[in-house]
Amino acid sequence: MNNLSFIIYELFLVSWFLHLTARIPALAACRFDLVLVAILFTMKIIKIDVNKHKIVIDCKNKLNNLIIAILLITPFSQWPGSVIYRGIPNFVKAVVFFYFTIWFVDTKKKFYIFLTTFVACQSFRFLEPLYLHVTQGYWGSKASMGNWEYMDRLSGAPFDVINPNGLAFVIITIVPFLICNYKLNLYTRIFAIALVPPALYTLMLTGSRSGVVSLFFMTLYIIYKSNRKWIWIVGVVGVLYILAALINESQKDRYRSVFDPTAKNSVTAEGRIQGITKDFKVGLRRPFFGHGLGTSLEANANYGSYAKPSHNLYTEIFQELGIVGLVMFLLFLKSVFKVLLKPLSTANDEEAKDLALIKDALSALAVTTLLFSFASYGLSSYEWYFIAGCVGTIMILTGKAGVNPRANQLII
Repeated sequence: MNNLSFIIYELFLVSWFLHLTARIPALAACRFDLVLVAILFTMKIIKIDVNKHKIVIDCKNKLNNLIIAILLITPFSQWPGSVIYRGIPNFVKAVVFFYFTIWFVDTKKKFYIFLTTFVACQSFRFLEPLYLHVTQGYWGSKASMGNWEYMDRLSGAPFDVINPNGLAFVIITIVPFLICNYKLNLYTRIFAIALVPPALYTLMLTGSRSGVVSLFFMTLYIIYKSNRKWIWIVGVVGVLYILAALINESQKDRYRSVFDPTAKNSVTAEGRIQGITKDFKVGLRRPFFGHGLGTSLEANANYGSYAKPSHNLYTEIFQELGIVGLVMFLLFLKSVFKVLLKPLSTANDEEAKDLALIKDALSALAVTTLLFSFASYGLSSYEWYFIAGCVGTIMILTGKAGVNPRANQLII
């Protein structure tokens, strides 16, 4: 049963990230992803042993509290129909990554397979549009530079509907695994050498300022954690020199706009900062419990200046769940970082070294995602629940998770 549930979870992982339902109409017609989720929940319910001591993970408890808060807040939301029709389904599809990971990835071998599948899927997601760009001149998106000037930006492939910032984040999710696990074995070295250069080039083609800034801080974090800092610094300078020679002047101007107010793209950079202020003001209309899960778009359309969800995770949560939901979510993040930033006490054991490397990659990803969240929505996106699920799995595999002393109590 355990092996079968893991295989189905792997299938769900591949289907979710590669958008198989968009590529194969028959799978969309039968609601393939939803069917897999229902099967996995059913398999979990069947194998529950209420007489067995249950593992207690702090980030799981904090996430459970957030879910309970959402359920209690929903009846008081301004647009309950939107919450039920769109908000809750999207949130459920994201949060299952946490629970499925701690439930079904229960051995080190499965954990390695799980992460390899994740990296492979994310790699395909950036290689596909890069291939289309090189062979067919595909871009997928444009950005305004002011004065009716536009620049091309690379976005997701036609079957993978993500904007340039989303594609940049896809790349950010795999870079720390490729770098931190470089010395793990021959296969991880081959993966890193083959994928890091095209990943960085693709990132530059997206024109994502938030992606580049996040990658910069990720690099600083990895250098800080490394014992070979000078090698890293020389390598980074060399890579920047090569990338600067490959991109055009419009793309260079866009990245200069992060710190140069005279750049053409600085107009849109300033607009993003002003947007955060406007989003916060919209959230102040219902400061305690928000407008409802998944209603950031409605809130901005009715009371803001544009019909889009907030492009900032924290103002998004404030708009949807109010200060109560924001505090609950921040407590969840705190519980994740509490584990990630604490060294594994078993890191000197031979069998735990691999997990320590994976934990370093996850900590780099978490720090970067925290920064990227200031320029991207994400309450109903998978990333934080995926990271937390991996953290919970590491705690279980290393014996760091607590045990509930009370028998005969069901803990999900």
